[in-house]
Amino acid sequence: VHRGVDPGDVLVFVDDDSQRAVELLIACHLAGCGYSVCAAPGDVAARVGAIAEQCATGAHAVDLTAPRTELDGATRQLVEERIGQVGRDQLLGSRLAYVMPTSGSTGSPKLVPVTHGSLVIFCAAARDAYGWGPADTILQCAPLTSDISVEEIFGALSGGARVVRSAAMRAGDMPALTRDVAAHLATVLDLPTAVWHLLCEDDAALAALGGSALRQVIIGGEAVRPAAVDKW
Repeated sequence: VHRGVDPGDVLVFVDDDSQRAVELLIACHLAGCGYSVCAAPGDVAARVGAIAEQCATGAHAVDLTAPRTELDGATRQLVEERIGQVGRDQLLGSRLAYVMPTSGSTGSPKLVPVTHGSLVIFCAAARDAYGWGPADTILQCAPLTSDISVEEIFGALSGGARVVRSAAMRAGDMPALTRDVAAHLATVLDLPTAVWHLLCEDDAALAALGGSALRQVIIGGEAVRPAAVDKW
């Protein structure tokens, strides 16, 4: 808000695996803005230019490593006014919530813009399908460059669930993943099928998860091995 970012603009940044990155996504939505996450710092400038050109909206680079500044009274008032403005914005549903590139598996990656209105519909469907609510804690494992992160973060928060980030899956550290499940009292995991297969092959991991608060594991991305189901 201080930098003159308008509702409908898109903030572009690199995921640093921190909880602060998730907080930035929430701040974007409260400010009526969208976001787009890059895998590497060298991708940011090109993404800003592509969004400005292809989506016909303002795009701004954000450095998550910059020091966090405390809000003074004047800035806090600006923030509160913006949040109120966004709540009254009848065009919010048509503004961009996020812009994510395709995988590029069938050619050059293409930018896919998703509006706040579309995100609301998706979150409602996720809540209905998974039954997430205020009693749940979702361990957020997917990189923010993945559309699974949208489900983990906004699907959870829209239902009142708690979201805690874990870098363990992205680092391929299964013992750390099970420790994070236990430490944060996670009730839900949303994993690639390949990662779930690795957990099923690890007796210590299965024992740790069996004694945790975990109640639901969502998997997808490839076929499930029947032997893994039997082991689980």
